[in-house]
Amino acid sequence: MPIDTYDLYAAIIVNYHRLELAPDHSNATWTQRILGYFDNLGRMLGYRVHYERKKFDLTWWDYSKKNELFFHLEHENITDKTRIIDETLNKKILSSEADIVMAICYPKTKEESEEIINWIKDKGNKLLQAKEAFIILDGYCWGEKTVDFVSVFIRKKKITVQRDKRIFGKDGYYTIEIEDEN
Repeated sequence: MPIDTYDLYAAIIVNYHRLELAPDHSNATWTQRILGYFDNLGRMLGYRVHYERKKFDLTWWDYSKKNELFFHLEHENITDKTRIIDETLNKKILSSEADIVMAICYPKTKEESEEIINWIKDKGNKLLQAKEAFIILDGYCWGEKTVDFVSVFIRKKKITVQRDKRIFGKDGYYTIEIEDEN
């Protein structure tokens, strides 16, 4: 059964907080939980999942379609805006042959997050003409009790930016309240 990519994107955004990630968790914990989540999801949907194949963090392959690369995820713990744009988005995501590409990154500030979104609007739309992409800019590292959680969905030249409020709870985890959609 074909997957509606917007439904997949929406499910990821709504359920992201269930990974129970907290600012005091190590980078290894963040990486393990995120990649583990997409490993399980891919397998449940019937794909073959591989780590570090073709230097991609995680991929889903559809062997029923002659070993077709369907989904490619890059999870980067780097917080430098220039490296996020140059290394993750430009070199890995935009050059991927997958039908769906996804990047999860952590810019240092809200301003850098906005600069990345502007880059995506300027370059990503043109370069991702035949792909669909999810890009999550997670603001956990901004060190506030409420941070913006920004997700970008690119589908056939249309870019949707959604900003959610992530509220730091008493249990040490963030929950998401959807605020607006542009």
